[in-house]
Amino acid sequence: MVGGIAQMALTLIEGLQPYQSPDPWTHPLGLLDHLANTDKHRFLNVTAVALVDAETRLFTDGGGGITVPWPGPYEDGAVISATPWAMIDPEIGVHVEAELTTAVMVEIPGQTRQVPLTWALVEIGAAIERVLDCFDTLFF
Repeated sequence: MVGGIAQMALTLIEGLQPYQSPDPWTHPLGLLDHLANTDKHRFLNVTAVALVDAETRLFTDGGGGITVPWPGPYEDGAVISATPWAMIDPEIGVHVEAELTTAVMVEIPGQTRQVPLTWALVEIGAAIERVLDCFDTLFF
């Protein structure tokens, strides 16, 4: 026992530490640590709204049409849709619908990439659940 904590619990706690993973900053608990410490020290967490998915639908009054997915990620200034459309009959109306999906992104510390905040929160919640499940085996 160390400080009243059984060795089995210490081993479990040590194995769950983010630094044990290949990339500690992308480990959900490492990301939670970063977000919590940044918040505690009154620095703004870097966030952005990013385009994460796009789809263009082209269709005619006659019912024909196509859907073109444009999977991300997207770079700043990227063209997200360019579809040639040759019309045989100029009297047929052509309609274009675009669906763009955005997400609030959180910067991963020490990296230039960002992850969607919703993904980060789901992963953090799942990691906490796994930690609690591990402790269930020790105490119940």
